[in-house]
Order: sequence, then structure tokens, then C-alpha cells
Amino acid sequence: MAMAVDSRRFTTRAAAEAYVGGVCFKLGPPRLIGAELEWLTARDDPARTRPDLGDIAAALGPHAPTSIAPSSPALSLPSGSAVTIEPGGQIELSSAPLSSAEDLCAALAADEAVLRRLLRAAGITVRSCAADRSRQAQRLLRLPRYRVMEERFDGIGPFGRLMMCNTAATQVSVDAGADRAEVAARWRLLHDAGPALLAAFACSPRLRGVPDGGWASQRMRTWLELDPDRTRPPQTSDPVADYGRWALDVPLLCVVGGRSVGGRSVG
Repeated sequence: MAMAVDSRRFTTRAAAEAYVGGVCFKLGPPRLIGAELEWLTARDDPARTRPDLGDIAAALGPHAPTSIAPSSPALSLPSGSAVTIEPGGQIELSSAPLSSAEDLCAALAADEAVLRRLLRAAGITVRSCAADRSRQAQRLLRLPRYRVMEERFDGIGPFGRLMMCNTAATQVSVDAGADRAEVAARWRLLHDAGPALLAAFACSPRLRGVPDGGWASQRMRTWLELDPDRTRPPQTSDPVADYGRWALDVPLLCVVGGRSVGGRSVG
């Protein structure tokens, strides 16, 4: 998590914890849903080499994110999705918040078609794979945040670099809840149902460079093992109150340009 805040607002740790809880859990009747879809990218050649980020930027034109084209207007695609790039060249669509899952799926499908067409014209393919089976992990995106993350995770093991550069995922976002009690109930449901959902959708038994170990989801394995202090499941009955303390206890990654980069959410 990276936040740019005026530190003078926080004279106590309790104030900082309350701020984090308020930012991360906006209270109100649940009514919106969004999603992020990620794909591995490759050149359209026999070796399936990683595309150059400049080629991706040129293919995307005005939709290119500023992380690879600083002067780009970074326009959303026609159905509202923003395009971003992950460290290993994976490409991501982040939808606009919508009022139903049906509308969300339709918007993402339409924007995916546009994205694939733009990239295909430049000889770049997108692969619907949760883990890269053939290529060594290689970080293409040179932003300071990812350099620091890589250095931190490399000191623990291979999983951080593999997660950042060689995996892709689908992430769904929903409103937290109308009040603290509903947030807590939805939080418990999410963590109770999570293992079953993971088992149902696990589809990455192979990942190039991963240590031995039989997992149906090597993508999830990388996430759980890249930095346990940062990614282990939280234990809380009141996430609004407790999440701030949980986030502040994790080791700080770095400070870049006056903004702290650390916390629990890293990708």
C-alpha cells in the first residue's frame, strides 16, 4: 500500500491506524463491483519472448499507462477500463465500478477485445495463463517501487520475483459494507469461502523457476510465500478497527519522494 499523506495530521499511532481503517473500508450500502484482469504477454514468435515495453506503449497509443509512456493521456478503453502494466510485462485491465456482475462482465469483454486487437496489430499476444511455464522471471518495469519490492523479496526467497513477473490473476473488488458489523460479517465470509474458491479455480500447477512442491495453484503459492509478514491471512473480528494496526506493523519497504511504500497489499 502506498499513500501520500500529510504526516502532521497524525500525532499518535492511534490516529494513523484510524486513518488507514477509514481509507481502506469506505462504509455505505454495497452496490458496486469491479474487477482487474491480468494476462501474460509475449511476442508473436516461436520463442514467445517478452515484448518490449516501448512496443506495448506504441500499440496502446493514447491508452498506454504513464508507467511506460510518461506523456500518455492514459485514456480508458471504450467501456471504461484502464490499462496498466505489471513488472514482467503482464497487461491488466481495471474496470470502472459498475452496478452488476452482468454489466461488469460485458464491459470487460468489450474492452478485452479492443485490447487484444491493438496488441495483435503490433505482433503481441496475450495469454490467459495464471503462471508462466516456460520463461525465467524477468522484470521489465523499472519503477522504484518494483525495484525495492524485488530486492526485499529476493532476500526471502524466489517467490516475490516469480509473483511479480511470471504470474497473472483475476481480482474482484466489492464495496466493504454498510456499517462495521456488516463489514466484519462479509470479511469472515470472504475468508471462510476463500479456500473453496481457490480450490475450484486453481489452474497453475506449473511455474518456471518455482521450488519443488505440488500445488494446484502455484500463483497462490507465490503470494503466500513471498513475504509472510506481509501476506499471511489476518486474524480479526473487527477489520475496520484492526486493519490499520495490522498494516502498520508490517516492515516498511521504503520511502520514495516523501511517500511511504509498504503495508500489506503489494500487487
